[in-house]
Amino acid sequence: MALIVEFTCELPNGVHARPASHVETLCNTFTSHIEWHNLRTDRKGNAKSALALIGTDTLAGDACQLLISGTDEQDAHQRLSQWLRDEFPLCDAPLAEIKNSELEPLPASLTNLNPLFFAPAPSAPAARAAF
Repeated sequence: MALIVEFTCELPNGVHARPASHVETLCNTFTSHIEWHNLRTDRKGNAKSALALIGTDTLAGDACQLLISGTDEQDAHQRLSQWLRDEFPLCDAPLAEIKNSELEPLPASLTNLNPLFFAPAPSAPAARAAF
């Protein structure tokens, strides 16, 4: 019978590539099968695959479970319970604040296409152009 770790995703940006790679790395230290289950979306994924974790569409505040079964399930359960409680909420640093708000000109090759230019919002990292 599988052991279960229940937790809530506390990452402000949800589970994306960076935190998923941390989960993947830790889970791959165990031989047991470890499945991530997002209870909001009812999506499940292999916790040993960052891409599968991203596919669960886990957002901040989502209730989740890890289902662990295998020869080292006790060790995995203990370590993952502690890690999800103490380290997981800290594994996604906030995005860096943009200090330079000056717009850079478009390259000549794009300017010659006469794009419609949309100025970025103050928090947007770059301008967008539509062709």
